[in-house]
This record gives sequence, structure tokens and C-alpha cells, in this order.
Amino acid sequence: MAGGNLPSGAYMLTVANKSLKQVPVTLSYYGLPDVAGGEGGYAIWGDVQVDAGIPVIFGVQGGQYLQKMEWKRLQHLVQSLVEKWDLLVQH
Repeated sequence: MAGGNLPSGAYMLTVANKSLKQVPVTLSYYGLPDVAGGEGGYAIWGDVQVDAGIPVIFGVQGGQYLQKMEWKRLQHLVQSLVEKWDLLVQH
């Protein structure tokens, strides 16, 4: 891991919020350094389940793969939105 580079392989980080037993939410982040022709990328996957009190639990899952350049654009967009939100809250 010299220079902060990860070795080959895929890496996953998952965060789950189960504080509401009827609506657990899970978000996963995947680092994929060796895909897309060596360029690498990232994937984000979300999962929401709804327990309506019947014998069936409903769920929705979805995700998105982003190459490194797309990920950087998304990071800049999120950073810009956070800065604008901070300005709105301060006024």
C-alpha cells in the first residue's frame, strides 16, 4: 500500500441503519481498481426493505457503477451542494 494505492482486488464498505425495524436501509460502496480496462471505478449499491406487518417483506435495491472520472464529477457535485446548503443554513 505504498503511496496510498490499494493492491489488486475489489473492496467493499457497507453501512446499515436498522434503527427503524420496519424500514432497514443498507448502503454499500465498492472500490474496483482493476476493472474497465485498467481504469478502475466505483460502485454504490443501496437496499431498502419495508416490513408492513404482513408475512411478506417488500424490498427495493439499486446501484450504479461509476468510472473514476465520473466519480470525481459526482464528488465535486456533492461538495458544491454541501457548500450551498451550509450557506443557506447560515442565513
